[in-house]
Amino acid sequence: LMFAQPLCQGTLAECLEFGVEFESTIPRRLGLPALPPGAGGGELNLAEGVVTRPLREPRLQHRAGGRGKESLRGLFKRKIEAFSEKRYQNNDWRRGKAGGAGVAAHAPDNVELLRLEVAALVTEQRLANVLSKTGRISAADREACRRLLRDLQEDVVDALEPEDAAALQRQPVVAAELDAMCRELITRELRAAARREAAAVSGAARAQAIAVLAGS
Repeated sequence: LMFAQPLCQGTLAECLEFGVEFESTIPRRLGLPALPPGAGGGELNLAEGVVTRPLREPRLQHRAGGRGKESLRGLFKRKIEAFSEKRYQNNDWRRGKAGGAGVAAHAPDNVELLRLEVAALVTEQRLANVLSKTGRISAADREACRRLLRDLQEDVVDALEPEDAAALQRQPVVAAELDAMCRELITRELRAAARREAAAVSGAARAQAIAVLAGS
């Protein structure tokens, strides 16, 4: 049975110093050659990141609300930028909140900050991760699309800080914006997947026709 092998063991500080950008060890563990440069869209076949966790599972401690990104298992993920599920359109917004000179014309209010946090979490990578748990779906399957929408929205809310998740429940306008962003992302990605599938089928059909002609 294949299982994850530790990349680093030590104190929390030592583990946090471990670099998250490295070439995947999976091909070697499977006895396969490394992917050639460029095969995965980049020079290296990079791992998604690392999971930092205690050597022994801590005792579970229940907390009020039971939601938010805090892990009751005492572990957390550190991902490289390419696989990040959170992406800000403007990375200077935190400095703007603090009143940094020349960064923002005004400090954003709490609703604006909530919008920024929510929008940063509606990403292609997050949708891909949600789909990895449910499997591929067809845009024609309305019930599957509704389930995907619910799963994506729940994943976004779970990733919010507890106070932001609570604030979202009090802001129906921002909640409606979250719904619209998730719908737009799902529609765009499913249409792109359908185009890729159609192109692959067309290419396979052309290759088969060429093979038939060559053999006739």
